Amino acid sequence: MLKSALLDFYDGDMLSKAKQQLLTDFSSITQQVGIDSVPHIPQRRDGDSRAQREVYDMFTMLNVLDERLL
Repeated sequence: MLKSALLDFYDGDMLSKAKQQLLTDFSSITQQVGIDSVPHIPQRRDGDSRAQREVYDMFTMLNVLDERLL
């Protein structure tokens, strides 16, 4: 439901900027804690359904942090 709300309210460029900030913070946290096994999250997404894939990437990062109680 949250994914749908993000996609309905924000455009692709705003989602991309939010993902970039989250990716920066995610990298910082994982380096501080010393987590080596994280999924690859691409810096940029292009093409059809770009916004959906950006949101998917953001939730992937949040899930990794949540699973490790960070």
